[in-house]
Amino acid sequence: VRGGTYLRMTSLVNVKTRCKVSSILSNNTKQFGKQNLFDHSTETCWNSDAGSPQFILIDFQQPVKIQEMKVMFQGGFVGKDCSLFGKQKETKQMKCLGNFYPVDSNHMQSFPLDISGITQLKILFE
Repeated sequence: VRGGTYLRMTSLVNVKTRCKVSSILSNNTKQFGKQNLFDHSTETCWNSDAGSPQFILIDFQQPVKIQEMKVMFQGGFVGKDCSLFGKQKETKQMKCLGNFYPVDSNHMQSFPLDISGITQLKILFE
């Protein structure tokens, strides 16, 4: 997840960012845990257990502006219908922000976004 101003994009994920995932394959957190989501390595990944839906919940700890989201899937394991939900600091419930439709490919995919003022982002894969 990236945001910023002008043409320069910077990662919104930092040491203060908290992340929660719906499941981890065989509870093997070392090999497939959430820490692999943002490590910038193509050799590691978060891998959920079987079943649908699955989700990633990112808590930025402060309001952010998101202009782009980049995701990479392992071929054959892509969510077909994916949704984004956001929560502002002063609200208690998540609000649907829209859908995105990744292709079944192991290439980096970029999705332009225009989301402002949220403190939490939930990415739902169905």
